[in-house]
Amino acid sequence: MPPTGPARRGRGRGRGATTREPIASRSSLSSRINNGPMPTRSGSSPLIHLQVTGWTDSAAVKTTENTSTLIRALTQWLERKARVIQDKLPQHAGIQKRGNVRIRKSKVEKDVLHIYVTAEDSTAFSKLDGYEYAQATINIRAIGGSRPARDSPARSPAPGQAAFSFKSNKETESLKETLRQLLTTRYDAETKVLNFSNIGEEPDVKELLKQPNNTTTKLFAALCAVFEDVFPTPEARKEAVTGIILSNNGWHSASIARPLALEFPDIQNLDLSNNKIGGIDGVSHFRRCLELQHIILSGNPIEQTAEFKKDVLRAFPKLALVDGAVITPADREGIQIHGATPKISPGLFEDTTGLGAKFLQTFFAGFDTDRTTLLNYYYDKNSTFSYAVNNQSLRDPSAPKPRKGEWDAWIYNSRNIWTLTSAGVRKSRLHKGSRSIGESFKTLPPTQHASSEDASKWLVESVPISGLRDPSGQSPNGVNGLTITIHGEFFEHPTNSNKRKHRSFDRTFILGPGGNNPDGVGIISDMLVVRSYGGTKAYETGAQVAMSPEEERAAMVAEIMRQTGMNLQYATMCLEQTEWKFDTALESFNQAKANIPPEAFVQ
Repeated sequence: MPPTGPARRGRGRGRGATTREPIASRSSLSSRINNGPMPTRSGSSPLIHLQVTGWTDSAAVKTTENTSTLIRALTQWLERKARVIQDKLPQHAGIQKRGNVRIRKSKVEKDVLHIYVTAEDSTAFSKLDGYEYAQATINIRAIGGSRPARDSPARSPAPGQAAFSFKSNKETESLKETLRQLLTTRYDAETKVLNFSNIGEEPDVKELLKQPNNTTTKLFAALCAVFEDVFPTPEARKEAVTGIILSNNGWHSASIARPLALEFPDIQNLDLSNNKIGGIDGVSHFRRCLELQHIILSGNPIEQTAEFKKDVLRAFPKLALVDGAVITPADREGIQIHGATPKISPGLFEDTTGLGAKFLQTFFAGFDTDRTTLLNYYYDKNSTFSYAVNNQSLRDPSAPKPRKGEWDAWIYNSRNIWTLTSAGVRKSRLHKGSRSIGESFKTLPPTQHASSEDASKWLVESVPISGLRDPSGQSPNGVNGLTITIHGEFFEHPTNSNKRKHRSFDRTFILGPGGNNPDGVGIISDMLVVRSYGGTKAYETGAQVAMSPEEERAAMVAEIMRQTGMNLQYATMCLEQTEWKFDTALESFNQAKANIPPEAFVQ
């Protein structure tokens, strides 16, 4: 595809005008794109070449057939977001704040969008790296010799967080040096620990925080940027820092240090002792530290809460120690780990009249065999129906990989509000009345739902609901009905082997008085979500997800620590040397106990 952005063209041959490049020389254009900045008018700075990837995984790609429309929407989104970031960038970074942040040139090559922006705008665009666009993560990197401007000692904070404040380039260098000196005294390369204990009493910090708009949070963001100068990659920072001490700071919440949680997500040890943290929310920003194995919260009010240890273990599932005490299997008993699948309970089905159960037996058989009759049986002029395709759902490992055109039969009228931004389109895809609903039914492929006799393939819940509209008008406060939610599966085009597809679905009905049937039951609302086949394990009553290999090893380490008294490092070494065979590791410990050095044990 040719570049879609505006191209600069000279007017005439006067001063500053550009001439058209001879066709013969254009063959070298691609090499110049790949090897350095794009040329611009004489006297102006070169454009910065940025590559944008990841956007092909977005829901927009799956719902938009016109490539030009798709790219236009993406570039407009990039420009809007970059303007927001540009407005928040500090003036000292050599960036003039202005609203005209835009992409000067762009072109697409397969799944890569190439954009060319001015050096002044490049920082804002580069900071969009990692942003989410239409359910996909966007990646942006500079290409060739071009590099976004970056003179600030601190990275641009998240929206709403101003940068660390100072005025001139001279002050910038002075601040950098102050922060370097602070890190020199606060970082121990041997133990790989950043120690920010009692940081507010540091004389330099006191002086910095006296300046208007400066906060401790911004100080940490600036320190992280200086640290990046020495350890520029995430891998280097992971190797350099394994622990952070934030004790004795008098904080009610560790959110003050959230830049550290973002910068060092792989830390294993965190000390927050002797603060004023009263609840687990006070450490929520460090939940992203998934490798955390030891947390110290002694001297905080949270220690006095009834569920202290359980709350901490829910937030940090890999912990082996809390306040220096080994976590035992008994400590973990009965805890639902944050983010893990809970134990599955039977569906709640409250249906004292039996009308809900009868409706389900009738509805799905009718939907599969005679939708016209079904329409007249349950729907009326006030009924609503919509459906949405969820093509981002988890797929059963045994299910075949999606094919081209996987969702062609469904996507046209899909009302997925995560991908539809137009209020008009959303409204048009909510069908009201039996006539409109019937037209929608005609567009859907033939289906065959699982047999109602096979309970393993269904999860159904029903709860009463009140305040529904009374069709007769006799009850001004409304009447009672049912909300029924069904999770199940069906085959699309069940009799056509070439088109046959296995699907999972979720469907929610609100039932009330109405319809044209002996039971007087009508559908007030019908919402259907269709997704890739996800299996039936989620419906298995009493099932519980087994521990992952990582969780199993963490549990073994904790138990070795409990039984031997060894610290985390030596307990892990013991298991690694015996290839993670628990009984062998315990036997090896007992045999070598006399020769194990004192530092191997928890002090």
